[in-house]
Amino acid sequence: MASTTQARNQRRILRWAQSSLCAGCGMPLPSPRHLVRYHPDYPTFDHVTLRSAGGRRLLSNGLLKHLRCNQARGARPSTGCDAIWMTVVAARLADRPRSLKPIFKGGARNPAFPPRKEKAAPVSRSGPIVSSKVERQMSSPSVPLTEPFTS
Repeated sequence: MASTTQARNQRRILRWAQSSLCAGCGMPLPSPRHLVRYHPDYPTFDHVTLRSAGGRRLLSNGLLKHLRCNQARGARPSTGCDAIWMTVVAARLADRPRSLKPIFKGGARNPAFPPRKEKAAPVSRSGPIVSSKVERQMSSPSVPLTEPFTS
């Protein structure tokens, strides 16, 4: 079973992938911070492949639904709407950035991307280092000034 933080991060990622819409009724999903846990509008993780049929709690097997929409489905098999939602969510998750931290705190890394490599140390230049703007202007070839326009 997923830990509390993993479950919370999965809900946040699915909320982003579903544009904060319920996969059951299409209505907006409210923030769970403003609701008690057993409120009918509380966002819950719905297993597309039922847990009793071997479905695990993975992003590839879940959708966010209101508590009432999730309970209305119960232990029945998933519908065609769930398959459509899964296709949309999978496409959004494939294009997500490496981290969703700019979108929300606690973002999870996309496992499809390799870990970032550390940057190499800067290479020192061989030659004179120009330290100021004035020196750069003086070292550049100067264009002769033309005489001022007189009439």
